[in-house]
Amino acid sequence: MILTRQAVLSEYEALLSFENRIFDIDFLKKVPKLYADPARCVACHGVILDGGRIAAAVAAWPTEIETDCGTLRALGIGSVAVSPEARGKGCMKDMMAFCNRRAEELQADFAFLSGARGRYEHDGYRPCGSRYLFEVTPYFVRHFRGEKGYVFSPLAEDAAGCREAQALFSAQPLHYVRRKEDFLLFSTTWGAQSFSVRDADGAFCGYLILEAERAHVSELLLRDPAKAEGVLAAFGSQTGKDLLTVAAEPSQTALIRALAAFGEHIRVEMPAAFKVFHWQRFLEVLGSCRAKYASLPEGSVVLKIEDETLRVTVRDGRCIAEPTEEMPALRFSSKEAAVQLTTGFGRMAPHPLFAAWAPLCPLGIPHADNV
Repeated sequence: MILTRQAVLSEYEALLSFENRIFDIDFLKKVPKLYADPARCVACHGVILDGGRIAAAVAAWPTEIETDCGTLRALGIGSVAVSPEARGKGCMKDMMAFCNRRAEELQADFAFLSGARGRYEHDGYRPCGSRYLFEVTPYFVRHFRGEKGYVFSPLAEDAAGCREAQALFSAQPLHYVRRKEDFLLFSTTWGAQSFSVRDADGAFCGYLILEAERAHVSELLLRDPAKAEGVLAAFGSQTGKDLLTVAAEPSQTALIRALAAFGEHIRVEMPAAFKVFHWQRFLEVLGSCRAKYASLPEGSVVLKIEDETLRVTVRDGRCIAEPTEEMPALRFSSKEAAVQLTTGFGRMAPHPLFAAWAPLCPLGIPHADNV
């Protein structure tokens, strides 16, 4: 058995067949953004061969978070597959080492994956970040008395709507990168359905992504988030899906406020496991984005994260992280820092300014951007 190496184009069919068999999933149908283009698929995969056949594989998908305060490079890890015959031989350890090398080559600021905490935590991944979930009930749909004059069309059948949806998504002050030509592929990831939302006059209002199997709106983006109440009432009434959960990312504050006005059984979940490689840049980009749109108290806190000590300062709507030799006020392991900085748990830190900032680096990931 050889070490994990980059897959090559001639292995595309075998790779797809192998992962379909291991997971009992049609990956071409479920994750077209990663598997529809053979060249892109193999460029994002590492494989281990045994006797000339694929014995293990892992997807390492490069992406970025764009904000109006800077860009973060990221690596999404998924489709971690090992054949029954190859288990117990160190494949997982070697494939994660391959992902670390890819992250270094790409100068990724952080990586993310989904999977059991016990399986990946020893590699530095900790479940963290935030996603807000709101329940829309049949009672709400039946008794909503506002405007229900909305029309929903499959995004694949509304070319103009698809272009406007992509532009609306990319105009967000914080979002993962989706190329224009791939936007529709993202909107059907994991078997989802996507719909444009138009008013009674035919004007484009936004779009939504529905995961029908679990009655879940994984993405709702509207030009006017305050119209979410009417849009969801109309969608539930017209489709018969009158019991839904609706997701909102931590940066979508206007949508969260709108959903909180009528949603029930509101909860917060950690959407993925994250591992941060470059804390200084991570703090400055996400912290500045937070400081720009929230009224954070100004001041400085010295943090020690693993062996890196940084003076973190919020001033004039910016977050600056500078290396220092000062005595730290707070000390975290990298995994602890990920939780404290990206979730509300930071409010419990024994430092009043740090607690007032929390979460200084709110981080989420829409389901369509996961791997």
